[in-house]
Amino acid sequence: MKLPLERHTVEGLFNIDSENNSLEVCMDYDVEELEKVYEEIKQKYDETLKMLQDKKETSITWTVEDFIYRAFQKEYDDFNDFMKMDNVNNTSIEDAKKYLKKYDADKFEDALYDMIRHHDAEIGITWDTIDTYLDEYCKKKES
Repeated sequence: MKLPLERHTVEGLFNIDSENNSLEVCMDYDVEELEKVYEEIKQKYDETLKMLQDKKETSITWTVEDFIYRAFQKEYDDFNDFMKMDNVNNTSIEDAKKYLKKYDADKFEDALYDMIRHHDAEIGITWDTIDTYLDEYCKKKES
């Protein structure tokens, strides 16, 4: 799941990446917004579901960008206000190195590969799994 892409439009609600054969589902509408766009969302969902059924497969991919995105969420109490700051990209490794104080962005890639290599296939990988790897492998030592 790649959350940071265009999340505030119906078109961005279901992003299909046919090159990587993946689907992105992003739900950050409140109830009133959902009521307004329900029919559009349902139509887009039905189209997406049909496309996936035709392909008979899909996958979920975790990336370093997911670690960056989650670290920003965990570090900043009001993440939405942080995202309104000019010139900040919440999936940029350069911005992560500049703005993250609690996490070492240079360790994200190693943590990602360790997480994938050692995850429990019965349970899978969730945001909680990423939180654990962020805190165990990427947290900076307090001075």
